[in-house]
Amino acid sequence: MKKLRTLSLAYKIHLPLLFIIIVGLSVIIYNSIIALQGVEERAKNEIKRDLQEYLSNEIAKMETIGLTNAINIALNQTLIESLKQNDRSLALSLLRELSQNYAQYTNFKDIKIHIHDKYHRSFVRDWLPEVYGDNIGLFRPSLHKVVAEKKPIIAVETGRNGMTMRGIAPLISAGEVVGTIEYMQEFDNLALEAKRVKGYDVAVFNCEPKDERIDKFNKREMYIDKDMLLAQSQSVTDQKFYTFLEKNFNKNEIVKRGFLDLDDYFIAGIKLNNIAKEKIGCILIGASRDYVNRYVDEAKENFYKQIWILIGVDLIMLLLLLYLLDRTVKQPIFGLLKGIREINHAIRSGEGMSGLYKEHRLRQYQHDEIGMISTSVNALLRTLSQTFARLEDSNNDRAEYIKAIYAGGLVSISDIEGNITYANDELCRVSGYSYDELIGQPHSIFKDPKTPSRVYEKLWSTILEGNIYNNIMKNVKKNGEYFYANTTIVPIKNSREEIVEFIAFRDDVTELIKSKKELKRTYTNDHLTNLGNRFKMLSDISTDNYLAILDIQFFREVNDFYGYQMGDIVLKDLADRMFRYFDAHKMEVYHLKGDEFAVLAQKSSTSQ
Repeated sequence: MKKLRTLSLAYKIHLPLLFIIIVGLSVIIYNSIIALQGVEERAKNEIKRDLQEYLSNEIAKMETIGLTNAINIALNQTLIESLKQNDRSLALSLLRELSQNYAQYTNFKDIKIHIHDKYHRSFVRDWLPEVYGDNIGLFRPSLHKVVAEKKPIIAVETGRNGMTMRGIAPLISAGEVVGTIEYMQEFDNLALEAKRVKGYDVAVFNCEPKDERIDKFNKREMYIDKDMLLAQSQSVTDQKFYTFLEKNFNKNEIVKRGFLDLDDYFIAGIKLNNIAKEKIGCILIGASRDYVNRYVDEAKENFYKQIWILIGVDLIMLLLLLYLLDRTVKQPIFGLLKGIREINHAIRSGEGMSGLYKEHRLRQYQHDEIGMISTSVNALLRTLSQTFARLEDSNNDRAEYIKAIYAGGLVSISDIEGNITYANDELCRVSGYSYDELIGQPHSIFKDPKTPSRVYEKLWSTILEGNIYNNIMKNVKKNGEYFYANTTIVPIKNSREEIVEFIAFRDDVTELIKSKKELKRTYTNDHLTNLGNRFKMLSDISTDNYLAILDIQFFREVNDFYGYQMGDIVLKDLADRMFRYFDAHKMEVYHLKGDEFAVLAQKSSTSQ
C-alpha cells in the first residue's frame, strides 16, 4: 500500500484501467465458455420452435380453407333445394363437380364433401354415394353444435373416414336449418407439402381410444405407441421415418423437452384438439440430423464471431481511453501541479504578495474539472492579493472596532479560572466597584446568593465546552443592591482550539425586569384588598382543589347608608381578617369583585 501511494499519477491511472480491462476480458471469456455450453441447447429449442411454428401455420391454412369452402358451399341454393326435395342425384352431381374442380385447380387432392340432413343422417357422400341414411350424430358432437347454434365451425374430428380437418356449415332455408355441409381435408397434403417445400417428414396420429362404432379408414392400423394411430395415408408417409418412430419414439421425453434429439432425426410436435378443447391427436415433424448439425454449427460460429468482436472492441476502447486520459487528464494535471509549485514558492518567499495573481495565475486550457480547479486557484490568488493589500488597513481598523464594542455595554474579560482581567468603565459605574477593585477578583463577586446553584453550574458547563452562554442574570452591586443584566459569555480559543479566556457582554435590563414584575403583580392582585384577583384564582385552580364562593349579604345597604369609602374600609378589614384566618389553615383567599370572595383549599388537607 505504501508503494502504491508513491506511484506517479500516470501509474495510478493506467494500472487500475489495465486491471479492470483484464478482469473484464476474463469475465467475458469465462461467461463465453459457460454460455457456449448452452448454445447447442438454445439452437435445438429454436429448431423446435421453427418446426412447431411451421406446423401451426399449415394447420391454420387448413382451417381457413376448410371453414371458407364450407361456408361458400352452404350458400349454394341448388344444394339446399336438393336437400329439401330429397333429390340425392342433384346433390351428388353438384358435389362431384366441386370435388373435380378442387382436384384440378388447387393443391388439395384429398377433399371430401358430405351432406347431412337436419337430423344428422347422411344424405350424400361424394366419394361413397351408395352409403347414406346412417346416423352420423351418434359420434359427431360437431354436427349438433352447428345445428343448435346455426353457425359454421372448423374442427379436427374422428369419423368413419378417420381423423380429418372438418369445416362444417349449416344449410339454412327461410331461417331454419335443413341440413349441414361438411368439407373434409385429410392430412396427406400437409405431409406432401412439408416434404416437397421444406424437406421435413410429417406423420399425423390419432390419439383417441378405439371406438367400435367408427370404421377406421386405415385397416392396417399402424401404431407407434399403444394409443397413437397413424391418421394419414401410408402412401404419403415416409416409411423410414415411420419405422424410426416405431422403434425410438419416447412420449415422456417429447412432453418434457418439447422435442426428441435422436441419431437420425430431430423431432418436434404439436397437439390437435377437438371442439371441446380436448386432445384428439398430434402431428410429429422430423428434420434430418444434417439439418440440425448445420443449424447448431452456424449458431456456434455466430457466437464465436460475437465474442471476438467484443474482445476486439474492448481492446480498441482500452487504447483509446489510455490516449484520451493522457491528453485530457495526465498532461493538464502535470501542468497544474507545476503552476501550483511556483505559487507556493512565491508565497513562501513573501515577496510581491500584492502582485501574486498578476504574475502567477494559471493558464486555463480546458473547461472540465481541471479547468475548474485552475479557475478556483486563480480566484484564490486574486483574493489573496486583495487580502494582503487590505490587511494593513484592517489592522488599523481592528483597534477601533474593539474600542466600540467595549464602550457599548457592561464588558469584562476573565481568565480560564474565572478571575477578572479586564472591566470597562460602564461595568464599574453600574456595579459600584472601581477598576482596581475588580481586577483579579472572581466573577462570583457579582453572584446573587438566592440564585440556584444549578444556574451557575449550567453556565460553567456551557462555556467550558466552548459554547456561548446567554441568560438574564441577577447580580449584586457593591452596596448590596441588585441589578439585572442580559449576559452573553463567549469563550475565546487559540489556534489549537483551546479556551484561553472568556469575554462577558452585559446589557443592563434592571428597569425592564422591575416593570415586568410590577405588571405581573398588577395583573394578578386586587388593588383594594391586595388579595389575588379572579385571574390569579383561575391560574391557581386545578382538579386537586375545592373552591368556595363567598358573598356578603346586604352589603349594598352599607354602601347606600355609609357611602362607598366606608364600604371599601369594611371590605379591606374583612379581607384582612379572612386572609389571616384562611392562611392559618393553608387556604388561599381571592377578591373577585364587589362583595364576592373565593376560597381555594387543597383536597388532600381539607374536606369539602
